[in-house]
Amino acid sequence: MDIDCVEFWKDKPFLRELASGNAAFLIGGPLIEQLRLHYWNKLRALAGSDPHLRRSMPGMLVAPDKIAVYLGQEHLAIEYFGPEHVPDEIPEGTQVTFTDCRSEGDLIENIIGMRFEGSTMKLPLGPREPCYNLFLPTTLDTISLMLENGWDLSAETMTFGMNTGGLAPPHDEYTRVVNGFFYGVENGRLKTRRVQWIEFLPATITDIDEEREDLGVRFWPDLDAMAEEDAHLQFPRPVDFENQRLALLNRFRELILKPETTEPQITSWLAQPANQFILRMSLPAISIFDQRKCEWVTDQSRDPIIPDFFAVRANGYSDIVEFKLPELKGTAIVGKMNRETFSAEVSSYIAQTHFYREYFGDSQNRKHVKDVHGIEVFHPKRVLVMGRRWQFENAVWRSVATDFPDLTILTYDDLIDSVAAQLYQNPH
Repeated sequence: MDIDCVEFWKDKPFLRELASGNAAFLIGGPLIEQLRLHYWNKLRALAGSDPHLRRSMPGMLVAPDKIAVYLGQEHLAIEYFGPEHVPDEIPEGTQVTFTDCRSEGDLIENIIGMRFEGSTMKLPLGPREPCYNLFLPTTLDTISLMLENGWDLSAETMTFGMNTGGLAPPHDEYTRVVNGFFYGVENGRLKTRRVQWIEFLPATITDIDEEREDLGVRFWPDLDAMAEEDAHLQFPRPVDFENQRLALLNRFRELILKPETTEPQITSWLAQPANQFILRMSLPAISIFDQRKCEWVTDQSRDPIIPDFFAVRANGYSDIVEFKLPELKGTAIVGKMNRETFSAEVSSYIAQTHFYREYFGDSQNRKHVKDVHGIEVFHPKRVLVMGRRWQFENAVWRSVATDFPDLTILTYDDLIDSVAAQLYQNPH
């Protein structure tokens, strides 16, 4: 199916004006409309008419939290974020974003937020053939860190690449990646970016003059038939015990999606013994202590600090983990170019954690915590969990974060992706 983007916008002058500064919107807008009419509506109709099929359909296609459209030099990519199972209630609307990545280098590197530092050879994706269970470290240092942490890189069910230069979608053909995991190293920690489902479609962009471009994209020959086929495709899942943990991870995901969920509800759920594996696997940590009251020994007039969690590392010392809500009220980064800084909201969250650094800078306070709670703390790293990945997509925020060397900011998606990666790949 070829989509004529110029023809689509002819009778939509107002929307055309809004889209004029974003080629990804210009080319992705008509595509999204075709998907809605002939693909998503078909999937939802199948989910509503067949309860048995509904239980096995890929949930992120039927009820996505978000759809992201990215435009590269030769391809347009559509990524789905959402549940693995179809939820009981399917939301009416879905957030869709459009990003033009043509001037930012490699399309896939921009999508996953990591750079490949291997050879110049890229792992080819087969034309019209889905790539399932892809596990792709971006650097040799990443592989070393994975091995040091006991990762099993020999699983037979995965597509594994080592020392590659990235991924290469087929020229002038469409393909997809289903359940792909990408790994990097950031601040000494393993960083995981999971792609649940992403389509790569051939795109053609031809300059007409200095101000206009002719945009086109070639999609599947029959969207209705593809919807029927995808409805019967079962999203890859771990087996046995790990599948039970995946179900709990899904419950956590459902909890953070509810707008009425509070921070105490999130932390109390994670503190339950059956759910502590989420923090242990994502940080990583060998044990977790929650809500321990820590009095100031040398200044008892001050209110005690009560960190959400102490996460005990393999060396016996603990980091401090603090949770904020999954949705920020605004953007994470504000300010003009070269003067960017964290927003007032994010800055206030960071400021709250400064008390922890001050508290544990006092040896008497450290001794008190060890004597009372049995927790060893010395120069702890502060881990702040907040927001969703797309609220931190601006690459500038990572350079801003370097001003806080003992602070790690994780999104809820970072947390979930790192656990899911281990459930699929490292079940022991």
